[in-house]
Amino acid sequence: MDLSYIYLFFDGMTVLAGILLVVTGFLSGAEMLKWWGSAYFIGAAGLGAFVAGRFGAHWLGHGLAPGLLLMAYGVMWLGARRLAGRSGPVLLALLPGLAWWAVGVTLPFAAKPWLYLVAQTPLTLLMIALLLVEVVRIPAPAAARYPLAAALVAHGVFIVVRAADLLQHGTPAALRLWLVVSAGEGIIFVFCDALCASHLVRMLRERLLDSAAHTDFLTGVLNRRGF
Repeated sequence: MDLSYIYLFFDGMTVLAGILLVVTGFLSGAEMLKWWGSAYFIGAAGLGAFVAGRFGAHWLGHGLAPGLLLMAYGVMWLGARRLAGRSGPVLLALLPGLAWWAVGVTLPFAAKPWLYLVAQTPLTLLMIALLLVEVVRIPAPAAARYPLAAALVAHGVFIVVRAADLLQHGTPAALRLWLVVSAGEGIIFVFCDALCASHLVRMLRERLLDSAAHTDFLTGVLNRRGF
């Protein structure tokens, strides 16, 4: 099957996951899910740019697409900070993606098309690490944080293994294989990530409601005793 069709399917699944997250975010008032869904839309735009790049301008696939995907991680980072009650500078979140656009113009991706997957690995791992730190710091039960953290770690390990193999076997066949595998892993990651993010928001809200109910109970007891 042509890679374009595979990535168009991947693109559609990402858009679907983004719609589900944004709708859930608006219905529940969860800011994190709105940011997370918006990040998926940005990622879907990156996948669309990758497909467009296969039909002509290679910079779309090697420059614009990875930059948009890096920006998607940055928007997810902003969403995680919002859930933890912290804000973050939007420009800082988008900076790695903007930096990649400059890199995409200079590196010889036309001669070595596999190189862009290797070159973007450090920036991608940086964004995953920043996102992981924010997820772990969210004041929620471990059972809520760890599934999402595990999904991020697994995604990071996959990216490292892919880069290491491409460095050793930088051939067109190896690149095609990893692009196909990356699409499959990406679909799995998107839906695991969406489910884990929704689970985290739900458990955090339940904890806050339990805490508020406990506080109201203690207040009632103290009032009855004349305190």
